[in-house]
Amino acid sequence: MNGKKKIVMAIAMAVVLIMAMSVTALAAAPAVSISNSAPKAGDTVTFTVNCSSDVAGISADIATSGLQYVSKSSVLGDENMLIALGNSASYTYKVTAAAGEKVSFALSNVVTSDGDLNETTETGTFAASATVAGAVNPGPDPSKPVNPDPEPSKPADQPENPDQPANPDQPANPDPSENPGTDNGSTDNNLDDVPKTGDATTDVWSLTVLALAAAGTVGIVACKKAFSKSK
Repeated sequence: MNGKKKIVMAIAMAVVLIMAMSVTALAAAPAVSISNSAPKAGDTVTFTVNCSSDVAGISADIATSGLQYVSKSSVLGDENMLIALGNSASYTYKVTAAAGEKVSFALSNVVTSDGDLNETTETGTFAASATVAGAVNPGPDPSKPVNPDPEPSKPADQPENPDQPANPDQPANPDPSENPGTDNGSTDNNLDDVPKTGDATTDVWSLTVLALAAAGTVGIVACKKAFSKSK
């Protein structure tokens, strides 16, 4: 009976020790908080890192999004690395994200140490974030064109009216009657002024025939007179 009691007591002590170690580990892990859960663009926000009271120092890498570094509470470290003596530290930033976007502050490679300089590498997620408040500018409707063309473009060399020529100074179908250089009446008149070879030849032959006829008549009359005198 005494043996059983000793076994139970040993198991109970082991459980208590395990629970105590777990509570200590959870207490040592840092917690990150943000000063404003709904900041606006241009506001300043502060992220605070807190650990349990038995922590004497903290070191970690810092990653941010949508923020511009302003200042920090610790004299050690920089905007990309947290190094602080004690169990807390804070970083202040200006919000550069637009409305509807998120800002975030996250720690990685976190190491805490106690007063005896015993270091503990912390595992888990140590971060805080917030959504920027304000009216969100909606994007363009994909179902509607950005700049609709009310009328399709026409080729540059194609007139709007097919019956109207592309060049108003040069008609598409010129009327010959409107061009004095191609007037039929003027052409005929001009041709009448040109001497015709056929007509000139006919006149010459007519004169020649008349001359021969006259000469023949004169010859016949002369012959008759000469014959009359010889009798």
